[in-house]
Amino acid sequence: MGHGNIEHDLTDHHSYFIIFNKFSTLSYNVKILKKVYSKFDQQALVSEIQLMYLESVFVSNASPCNMLKSFYSNILSTIDNHLPVTQLCRRELRLKSKPWISYALRRSIEIKNNYYKKYLNTKSTYYHKKFKLYRNKLNHILNISKKQYYNKYFFNKLKMDKGFGWELNEK
Repeated sequence: MGHGNIEHDLTDHHSYFIIFNKFSTLSYNVKILKKVYSKFDQQALVSEIQLMYLESVFVSNASPCNMLKSFYSNILSTIDNHLPVTQLCRRELRLKSKPWISYALRRSIEIKNNYYKKYLNTKSTYYHKKFKLYRNKLNHILNISKKQYYNKYFFNKLKMDKGFGWELNEK
């Protein structure tokens, strides 16, 4: 299995999974959005929902389908006002494509790259050996981190989806 994120969503019956090999390789016209929680005020959202005039939504002569659509659009617009949506930048896309890489591992990758740069500048066998040793240990740790991430992810999915079947489709 190649590396990438596994995203899921619930359908009426089963959960399903989609594997993105890399977010960063998506074409430029694909926009991935996120909600911004930095200035979220839960009390303001709850109070605005409580003040919502529901009689305008639940009209007696309207069909239940239209009433649900109206209610749903009112709730969504209220939520969108309190939690604005922004587009993910290239760096966030790259970081999300490998969620098992923690801040400490990213820092170790920077150290490894610095060893390589020092080797290229000096052509010293000392820096070359340090780079190779660091690279091999880091690759080993990255593989362990990736396995642990997916083991934990699927174990939690199995626990949550107890009683429901799910399958992983990969091309």
